[in-house]
Amino acid sequence: MRNKVTGVAAASGVVVLFVGFVLVSKYGLRTALVPWDLAALRFAVAGLAMLPLALRYGQCGLGLGRTLVLAASGGLGFALCAYWGFTLSPAQHGSALIHGTLPLTTAMMSCALQRTWPNRWQVISSIAITAGVVAIIGTSLVSPDRRSVSGDFLLLGASLCWSCFGVMANRWKVPPFAAAALVAVFSAAMYLPIYLALSAGHLFEAPLRDIVQQAAFQGLAVGIGSILAYSTAVAHIGPSATALAAAAVPMLTAGGATLLLGEHLEATELGGLFILTLGIILGTLGLDARRRATR
Repeated sequence: MRNKVTGVAAASGVVVLFVGFVLVSKYGLRTALVPWDLAALRFAVAGLAMLPLALRYGQCGLGLGRTLVLAASGGLGFALCAYWGFTLSPAQHGSALIHGTLPLTTAMMSCALQRTWPNRWQVISSIAITAGVVAIIGTSLVSPDRRSVSGDFLLLGASLCWSCFGVMANRWKVPPFAAAALVAVFSAAMYLPIYLALSAGHLFEAPLRDIVQQAAFQGLAVGIGSILAYSTAVAHIGPSATALAAAAVPMLTAGGATLLLGEHLEATELGGLFILTLGIILGTLGLDARRRATR
């Protein structure tokens, strides 16, 4: 019972951090900062903060190859796809296509990596989520600015990366603190030398206030907190149940984007969000059915 309560609490934290991730990142990209800068701040702060834990845990018997898979999926791949996607697509697309699709992309990754086949309810859920995604991307296709189509596919790539991280961390039984530490430190070790060598960012052109705000949120809350919360939830209630916590994220983010960023939903986007949320709820039924079948 305690494990379930811990898992539910961690999943709730995931929802809060996921909503904040989209809104704060979109706000940061309206300043002088660019995606390369947000990634650098995230990995530098998180890597430095988690270095003592990484030294304590080591690689947990994973070996270099598996450690790099976790860092590339939960760190570099997710962050870079998400940040670049945010520059091209609205906030509500970011939430829907990253977090709202997690049940679908997690099912795809579980099927591909673990040969875990979905049941009937999960198939229906995946169809509904796909329909919602098509409706949302459809608004980008008819938009005068076709760059949002590229942004949408980058956001879907971020969802696939995060699902890969969740499935593999669960499969390899990586402790949550160790997973967060390994992802943070190895992502920093891979990314920061390239960032500094290429001088691709605008970090020194941004006001100190913007840098501090993004460093604290991206590095601590997202770079450490979201991975720790997600890993904890996965360890206690599994990757599928954790992905289902994303049901509340798209609508909450859409509301926040309207209030804080001045973004407004079109009718097609709103319909897509409702269909996508319905798909996530249907996925919950599929998870319950699978549990009853295995008892």
